[in-house]
Parts: sequence; C-alpha cells; structure tokens
Amino acid sequence: MNANIEVKKTSNEAEAYGDIIVHSSNLHAVEITSKEIPNVIDELPILTLAASLAKGRTIISGAGELRVKETYRISVVAAELKKLGARIQEKSDGMVIDGCPKLQIPENNLATHGDHRIGMMLAVAALLVDTSKTITLNNPEAIKISYPNFFRDLDYLLNNPDMKG
Repeated sequence: MNANIEVKKTSNEAEAYGDIIVHSSNLHAVEITSKEIPNVIDELPILTLAASLAKGRTIISGAGELRVKETYRISVVAAELKKLGARIQEKSDGMVIDGCPKLQIPENNLATHGDHRIGMMLAVAALLVDTSKTITLNNPEAIKISYPNFFRDLDYLLNNPDMKG
C-alpha cells in the first residue's frame, strides 16, 4: 500500500512484538489474496479502512474465514464503511474497494455489532472524517474484549507532542 511504516522488532517470541513507527503517506491500492489472508485475517477491517482511502482499486479475496468471526466481518465492514462514503463491493469471499479522497459524515450512528475489531476500525475511521460534529459509535464496550485501554491509548497518541512527526 506504499505505507511509510518502520518496524523495530523487540522480541523473538513465537509471535513477535516491537515498536511500530508510522508516518503519513499516500496509500496505493493492493490485491490481498488467499495466500496472504491467514497472516492478516484479524487486520482486514483496518486494512479495508486504509484501502477505502488509497488511490486505486483494492481487491481482497479468499477471506471466507471472516464469516466465522464475531460477526460476518465482510458484510459488517462494508456496511459500516459505506455509512462514511466508502466505495465497497461485497463479494462472497472478500471485497472490492475503490479508494476515495475522504470519508463523509455518517447520517446514522456507527455500530460495532459487538465486534472488537470493527469497533477499533470505526473509532479510527471517525478520526478521519473532517467534522466538528460528534460521531456516535454504538456499543464501544465491545473493544474491551481485546484491548481494554484502546481509547486511553488512542487519546495518548493523539495528544502527546512526542507522537507528532
């Protein structure tokens, strides 16, 4: 996607962890196939958000596993991002996303559907809408399932001068 991301690995555990430094960049469309899906299955909601703002057409295929998550994530991600003006075509095993220059103010509340990853994606998406209007996220408590301090950490990232590039 041409993202300007620097990863500093700090462990050699079974699942590596470390520091990620992200810089603003112009994103480009990609194709995510069944070969890559197992490595990004939980990240597909936020990747779909990124793709909705990327230049070009992103194609995600081979993601039928998303039917057996907390929600049917293909349908839910598409429906919720469409509320923000994203151009997404839902497919049986994925999505086709045509990037748009910016997201719009939703006419209705955004909904997590009880899915923590959908909630985090929508919280980030709400930050990308150019508005002073309050955007309501229904059931944000769902995020606590996997990331109890998500909103505290997001607030820190947004308001800490050391986090600005």
